[in-house]
Amino acid sequence: VDDPYSQYLTIRLMDEETVKNAEFIGEAKYPLKELKPHEPKGLWLDLVYNPKTSAPEKSRGEVHLVL
Repeated sequence: VDDPYSQYLTIRLMDEETVKNAEFIGEAKYPLKELKPHEPKGLWLDLVYNPKTSAPEKSRGEVHLVL
């Protein structure tokens, strides 16, 4: 981490298949500045398909993380 005040943790959720290649489900980002060392934090984050678009996008679900 170079600068926790401007960087984000990026979570990419994939569906692993035994027959096909892994399918991308969605991505979520969380600002590192919101995390404190050695303090677990539970989060629900919205997954989006294309986080690079500036247009609002329909959520592809949520993911629960404990960091």
